Amino acid sequence: MYFQDIGAEVRKARLAMKLTQAELAHLAEVSRGTINQLETGVFPDLGVKKLLAILQVVGLEMVIHEKRVEKKHERDYLKMACISANVSYKGRLTPDALARTLLTGKVPPKMGPQLRVVYDEVPPRVFEGLVRQVSSWGSKPETVLRHVRAVGEVIGCSRRLYP
Repeated sequence: MYFQDIGAEVRKARLAMKLTQAELAHLAEVSRGTINQLETGVFPDLGVKKLLAILQVVGLEMVIHEKRVEKKHERDYLKMACISANVSYKGRLTPDALARTLLTGKVPPKMGPQLRVVYDEVPPRVFEGLVRQVSSWGSKPETVLRHVRAVGEVIGCSRRLYP
């Protein structure tokens, strides 16, 4: 599970409780901006105490368990893209960094070469799956696509991006 998945679950639970972001923030004693950043996956940093307070209010808990083996039909496009991106480079593009890049439109320092591999060399089906996976975490698909295009322009990719 990626940290962005937690934000999507918090959003579902909050909406089920008919709470606004501001109401949840008040109950958890955090800022509304923190709730928004958690739900959209663009948080700069979120401590465990804040996360646990938020989870408690919406009736969720964090459980740590042994990692299960992924089923063959479940595809982790973030992981697939990062494996491709890191083949020829010393610096490592992590799935969380790639997700944050597509959610914010901001290129991490020194990751331009790896991102160019993702944009220019990853098969189109994997790239499209990557965008779908990141969009499923609560950000509007059109926002993610706008960020995808912006990052493509910054890194100078040659792949024709979504219209």
